[in-house]
Amino acid sequence: MKDASIFLCMLFLHIVDDFKMQGILASFKQKSWWVENSPEELYKYDWIISLVMHCISWSFCIMFPIMVWYRFAIPLWFLFVFVINVVIHCIIDHLKANSQKINLVADQLCHIIQIIFTFTVFLLLR
Repeated sequence: MKDASIFLCMLFLHIVDDFKMQGILASFKQKSWWVENSPEELYKYDWIISLVMHCISWSFCIMFPIMVWYRFAIPLWFLFVFVINVVIHCIIDHLKANSQKINLVADQLCHIIQIIFTFTVFLLLR
């Protein structure tokens, strides 16, 4: 039952971070926002840091229940999976927000697969 609680918390925190907590980063991670609102060359790549900040926040949130399970004494594999989640989330969100290659449904399915992968790694390596 404890495992199911961890997984459900991961899903819930995904929803909270990807929809509620994202705030202005939802706009800032889009190249088009910067072109329309700050067209100066100085801000040309500012969307990247916004995208990365959101992905770090999301990865932290979905992995927080695992941190709690480890009582914050996280193993090395945790950091590796954290970085993988940040990179994959960046790619997925870039495909949706900037390249417009995927829609919200595909975006969310990919994120749920990330959560399942992360949870599976946790189950196998704890």
